[in-house]
Amino acid sequence: MEAAEPMSDPYTAIKGRIERRLGELQREAEASQARLKAEAAAVGALGGSRFELVRQEDARKRVQAAINWTLLEVCALPGEQNIWREVMASDLERHLSGFAKSVSPSDQFVSELLALTKVELDEFQAGVWRPSEAQAAQPSVHTTNNAVYVHGSVQGAVQQAGDHATLNASVQIDTRALSVALDRFEETLERVTMDAQVRDDLLADVATLRAQLRKAQPSRSVIQATVSAIRDLAVGVAAGLLASDVQALLQAVGLA
Repeated sequence: MEAAEPMSDPYTAIKGRIERRLGELQREAEASQARLKAEAAAVGALGGSRFELVRQEDARKRVQAAINWTLLEVCALPGEQNIWREVMASDLERHLSGFAKSVSPSDQFVSELLALTKVELDEFQAGVWRPSEAQAAQPSVHTTNNAVYVHGSVQGAVQQAGDHATLNASVQIDTRALSVALDRFEETLERVTMDAQVRDDLLADVATLRAQLRKAQPSRSVIQATVSAIRDLAVGVAAGLLASDVQALLQAVGLA
């Protein structure tokens, strides 16, 4: 009978566990960023800036989730927490800062992710850190269980629920209402006089939303970011002529 291998000490074990898990999360983040980049390329230049915002939000959520998981693992270690915080300080900074850099969608966005990481680690070292709901949330943007309430149908094999049913408990997107609101919004755009560039930008956003509604798995983050962009553009249209139509869009995607 072979002798059992000696168990690792807690410090070595937690370091290895953190490295493995962050490696897994990094691969998931890279795959998600690649999907979002491909979607942006498919939409073209007019939708590129919208998708950049979505990629940044995806990265931010993943960094928050990685911080949350890692610090909770350290909190679960046996013994005095203040000792573990001191022993693990340099490892946590190195691993989490490295993760933030690796998942950033652009060099310009790295500083924001590093700032987020520093704030969390400073709170942890001070003994006042607590995981927030945002940090504990699923970071993935493209998942089957993506916290979307689906009322009505979307072309394809997206998970569905009947009227007033939910798939998850987070944010509501009514795809049927969104489709109707888009029809009315386009009709209003044809009647209202506005700057040609603003009209083109709004039509590009409408096209992005319709493309999402045709997908088997609509992206909640893309839909909400696009409707938010429409709201911001519509503010400059004289006399608030788009206000009621924009409100309908916001309601359909859970932003009002």
